[in-house]
Amino acid sequence: MESFAPARSESKPSCRLAAVSAPVAALAISLMGFAAAGCGSADEFAGLDADELQFIVTMMAEEDSRPDPDSLLTLREGLVADEAIVRRFAVRGIGRLERPELVATLAPLLDDIDPRVRAAAARAIAQSVYNDDSGEAADLLRSRLTEEEDRGTAGSVAQALGRLRPESPAALSDAEKDLVELSRRTMPAGWLIRVARGLESLARLNARDAALADDTVARLVELSTYGRSGAEGFVEPTDDQAADSALAFEQARIRRLALAALGAAGRADADTVEMALYDPDTEVRRLATIAAAGVDDAARQQMLLQIALDDESGQVRLEGLRGYARRLRVSLGCGPILAALDDGDPHIELQAIDLLAAGCRGPAGDRSPDAQEADESPASTLRAIAESLPAPGDAAPWQHAAHALVALASVNPDAAAALLPTFSQHPTWQVRMYAARAAAAVGALDTLEDLSDDAHANVAEASIRGLRTNAGRRVDSSAIRALQRDDYRLLMTAASVLEDSDDAEALPALLGALDRITEQQRETSRDPRRAMLERIGELGDVANTEMIRPYLGDFDPQIAQQAAEILLAWTGTAEPPMPRPLDPLPFPSFDELRKLQDSQAFLHMEDGGVIEIDLLPFEAPTNTVRFARQARSGYFEGLTFHRVVANFVIQGGSPGANEYMGAGPYTRDEILDRAHLRGTVGISTRGRDTDDSQIFINLVDNVRLDHNYTIIGVVVDGMDVVDRLLEGATIERVTIEPKQREQ
Repeated sequence: MESFAPARSESKPSCRLAAVSAPVAALAISLMGFAAAGCGSADEFAGLDADELQFIVTMMAEEDSRPDPDSLLTLREGLVADEAIVRRFAVRGIGRLERPELVATLAPLLDDIDPRVRAAAARAIAQSVYNDDSGEAADLLRSRLTEEEDRGTAGSVAQALGRLRPESPAALSDAEKDLVELSRRTMPAGWLIRVARGLESLARLNARDAALADDTVARLVELSTYGRSGAEGFVEPTDDQAADSALAFEQARIRRLALAALGAAGRADADTVEMALYDPDTEVRRLATIAAAGVDDAARQQMLLQIALDDESGQVRLEGLRGYARRLRVSLGCGPILAALDDGDPHIELQAIDLLAAGCRGPAGDRSPDAQEADESPASTLRAIAESLPAPGDAAPWQHAAHALVALASVNPDAAAALLPTFSQHPTWQVRMYAARAAAAVGALDTLEDLSDDAHANVAEASIRGLRTNAGRRVDSSAIRALQRDDYRLLMTAASVLEDSDDAEALPALLGALDRITEQQRETSRDPRRAMLERIGELGDVANTEMIRPYLGDFDPQIAQQAAEILLAWTGTAEPPMPRPLDPLPFPSFDELRKLQDSQAFLHMEDGGVIEIDLLPFEAPTNTVRFARQARSGYFEGLTFHRVVANFVIQGGSPGANEYMGAGPYTRDEILDRAHLRGTVGISTRGRDTDDSQIFINLVDNVRLDHNYTIIGVVVDGMDVVDRLLEGATIERVTIEPKQREQ
């Protein structure tokens, strides 16, 4: 194959080494883990000497420090290293900085002699222009695509190209044609997946701006049956079950991506959907069900959704239920929704309860005579479920009754109000939180005021939001009391509801809360502190200048900037922010990474279930190591999965059991090409480089999360445990244990 090697020094880099101490042999063994991430083979690493291995660590540490582009000393040296593995790490690190001005620095690596370096360069260029101008990047990738002879690398370039936001309709059309043309070339399924990922990204990211070309739609329809009997990619089974299973998974991923692209573009026709609803792969059938809700033919749509409602998989039935409620409930009534209350899958039953909050009766003219005659109000059903709330001390699940109470508040407020005392006095705080939500829906002010001082911050927060909706300025006293507490979400809500407050105690309470939370020196306090500063800026004036001026030197640059803006508004004088950032977490040693590569995490749940996770320390070193350190310290003991969204994710590990309470300081995003497939374990964030140590587990393939969230591991056993977890499921402990060697 023709060589496209860029000119570079033949000498090895003069490594500016981090203080990393570990035997060369141990380092080489630890680096074998990179092979799984597509970064190299064990043979490659075995040939590196101590300086070269340590140089890789130094590059990772430099990337983690997020330096100014002019300060990329080690990473720039890595780009011209003799060893391909070093160049790949350098390319990856620069791409993770997401600096569009570095595209020109990466461009020569698209012509590297090593195909894996070229593929890494394509991915890094796409990451560099994340949410930015992509014109230069698109031109570079399209040019590389026309020259690339290695099909696997071409697939990676195509995938990267599909991620870009084209500058014009013509640029989008050109990229679309390139990807479709490449998808028709003969290549293994594993490589075709990359092209399919590019097509899915292109369809999803541009769905609002442009329609897919008919030729693209036709190709996606073909790919939606890829690998099935009689279709493209079909291979007769062999005696090698492991190989057959791996191939079947790759083929199914291509079908999944094709269906996802068609669904995103709104171009999945009824015949394609029906074929996919009988696919052997659950995820394909789930995606087909989502697409079925968009089929224009009402009769076909009803038939397709009924197939989904009868599916053996709960994930498919759940989407069928959602589609039915969205498209057919008004005309056909609540029959399937009521039937789903006894599905046996608690996630489907909870979804059905929630759907009943919208009632069953649409306009009579839109409903069939049979539906008008047979349809009944769901109020009595919801009331019966709400009345089944377990008594204090009963370990039975509370979720069904709590959801039913909130739904009942919409269809029969009086009936819900009568049940409020039982829920608002329950010892389980989540039950009281749902009581606050129901009280807000029915306007039960006394209940809301009682719960606004609840011992659990999440109950108080829900109550204060309800008071703001129902009682106007009557909420101010509750919000001011809430400012004495330290839960971040509660503080944000309290600051929000005090907008336009004329209570003389509001401003002093906000200033006191801001000072108190700032003393904690936690980067994860950014959101509540910004909310409090916003309200202080509104309610305060020049007399408060000296209380805000110290924040010009805050440890958080965003807080320092906000303080400067407030002072300018108050005084008319510009004062520059001079933030003093906290010291970042020290980058992990190579020895720690090596040990983690040979270890697994075990989430031991309170109900006895165990979730086994393979960790990815060489893909996400900072975040994986922090997770392991926290696990060993007992940090996760007694914490919960506070967020459970069926057919999306479960999220947990928050000391406050909410979105805003996480560990400080923030860690950096460590974005790679790994897809957010079902079972991958990620770190939650509220913007770039705000990873807060809360974890989430993907329940389905969530491709829209790709290239946006750090992945630290993959569930290798226990997804059945994950699937059955409900909101509030408690983590007993997390252990890090050596992998068991196969004999």
